[in-house]
Amino acid sequence: MSGYLFSIGATHANLIRRQVSKEIWNLMAEAFIDCTLDWGDKKGRTEASRKAWAFIISFAIEKIKRGHLHDVNTF
Repeated sequence: MSGYLFSIGATHANLIRRQVSKEIWNLMAEAFIDCTLDWGDKKGRTEASRKAWAFIISFAIEKIKRGHLHDVNTF
């Protein structure tokens, strides 16, 4: 999974050819978290599940960001 997420970031670096700001990465993570909270059955939503989704999304964004930065820095 890490390699796949890394390659997503690298691909986007090749498309835009510039570094994405910290604010954009944070906005992307917030949007993903909001989507997980809005999706599906709301009855099972707990603080623990919200935290779990936040960790999963944080992991994914960090791997995408690393791939992006790796390829941006090689231009």
